[in-house]
Amino acid sequence: MDVKTILLVVADAARRAALGDALRLESHSVLIAESTEEAVGVAKSIGRPTDLIVTDQRLDQGAGRTLAALVARDRPGARVLFLTGFGAFSAQLSFYFLDRNASPESVARVATRIITNG
Repeated sequence: MDVKTILLVVADAARRAALGDALRLESHSVLIAESTEEAVGVAKSIGRPTDLIVTDQRLDQGAGRTLAALVARDRPGARVLFLTGFGAFSAQLSFYFLDRNASPESVARVATRIITNG
């Protein structure tokens, strides 16, 4: 089985831990960061593209979008799953949106679907 790498960037420690556990249960390799700055460092340090970034849309006062822009600049076509307060699952180009209150298991299933189906 081809293990996919997910960069998880969530400020809340308890939510980050629950999401990381759920993603690992789906057999993903999970890299963890709690801020945009840390995520950029982690992304550069691994030396290969991640398959998906899962982040709060409002991370660091809106920096989730900044993170997505930085990733897209360095890796065109990179996929980002935003956890947002603006509704259910939707997709726009390589960006995906899911209600931030979705259960960790739901986030893991959606992440797997994005990685598998593009």
